[in-house]
Amino acid sequence: MNKLSIKVFCLIPWLCMLMVGCQKEGVYQPEKKLSKIHITTDYLQRDMTWHWNGNLLKSIIVNSTDSYGSVRGDNYEFEYQGQRVKNIICTDISGYDPAIYYHFHYNGRHLSYIEGVQDTNNEDFPQRPCAKYTFTHNDHNQITEIQVERYGEKKSENDPLTEILPMILPGISLKDAERIHQSQTEMPAPKEFDKRVITLAYEGDNVKEYRVDCGSMEYVYQYQYMDYLNPMYHFFSGGYTELIMPTFSYSRNLPSSADIQYNRVWAGSVENIGNYHNEYHYQLDEDGYITESQYTGIDYDEIVVTSRYEYVK
Repeated sequence: MNKLSIKVFCLIPWLCMLMVGCQKEGVYQPEKKLSKIHITTDYLQRDMTWHWNGNLLKSIIVNSTDSYGSVRGDNYEFEYQGQRVKNIICTDISGYDPAIYYHFHYNGRHLSYIEGVQDTNNEDFPQRPCAKYTFTHNDHNQITEIQVERYGEKKSENDPLTEILPMILPGISLKDAERIHQSQTEMPAPKEFDKRVITLAYEGDNVKEYRVDCGSMEYVYQYQYMDYLNPMYHFFSGGYTELIMPTFSYSRNLPSSADIQYNRVWAGSVENIGNYHNEYHYQLDEDGYITESQYTGIDYDEIVVTSRYEYVK
């Protein structure tokens, strides 16, 4: 398990950029389209290549290599109803892991819930439920709560869900957590093995506080922002945001820093077990879009993540 994953083991950074303003959620049509993001750390390299069909994102291909030499490739296909994302299909490029399908359900302009189903090797039950995410909004049409439920009889180390979840819940990694794995012999009723509540508080168009309640643990992020615009606001981001910032989906601007508090919850009491500080630095092009970002996590061991951004010309 790498250093970053140890610190966020219980968390979900973790999978979509959602429309949170006056427009419909599930729509992303940027003025300047990203084509590639290359991320490097001491233990990981990750390339994300985006393919477009006109104004609509067609797919994201993610290739990752860690310091142990492990290589993984995943493909995310986006299907639309009009301009809105209707489904995301997640497949392991190697074909080793089963495909996962995320179905988006809307209530007017708002995202109501997302249901995930996973392929099986059972002819009688070719698919099974694996996750559900339910969203609550405030009077300003902003997402203020996400209820997370994940189901499964077993948990495995290899699952495309580790990449797709940050699209729905950006910023908290499942990289080395235990994950869903379907039984090869039977199709049991969904059994919940993970449940948490995420709450978001805003200051204008930016998330000021991002809180994750895991039952026995609580994680609180407090953000400060710059005037720089977030190029992936309203966008389905992909499983790299845990290395950048948790609120990339929901904030119009880029953060300058974050203060993070880890609390243990036990028998009705809350015990603080850690306080950390993160800094973010950027380089911009002539149009004001970021070409490079650097994330520095300052706690018991410094973590530096550098990301480089390319755009469609």
